[in-house]
Amino acid sequence: MTRTLGATDITPKIRVAVAVFLTTLSKEGRLRYGTVARAKQLFRLSRSSIQGIWALRDGPEALVQPRKPYSQRATRLSPDEVAARVAAVPLCQRQTLRALEAASGIPKSTLQRHLKNKVLRRFICRVKPTLSDAHKLQRLTWALAHVERPIGKIFVIFR
Repeated sequence: MTRTLGATDITPKIRVAVAVFLTTLSKEGRLRYGTVARAKQLFRLSRSSIQGIWALRDGPEALVQPRKPYSQRATRLSPDEVAARVAAVPLCQRQTLRALEAASGIPKSTLQRHLKNKVLRRFICRVKPTLSDAHKLQRLTWALAHVERPIGKIFVIFR
């Protein structure tokens, strides 16, 4: 069975304590019935963890060493290669991840991972069109048509 996600590592101190506990309750190198269950209850470890520690009892250096970290899976494309391939794609083909995937040949999941790791970043550019003089005049007349200017009052009331 694989490790449960988020499970803490068994420290060397606890491993040695479990090994000592099991050896004190063993008879002629064999565990008595119920010893693993008692160790499981006392140390709050799984049965397979306790059996693994019992298997390592003859090698004390293996009990004391910390857990070897998992090696990371090798990626096919480095962040620099991904950035270079994305930069080579024309801007009109970079509008969506699907289009970028098709143009660059990089899988969508890889692009997502590099977005998450901040190798790539989203950029949105919206150009606001400038108003022509005729349109400015039209907007101004519409706004002035909705302003009420009573005689003798200082403030302006909107309809």
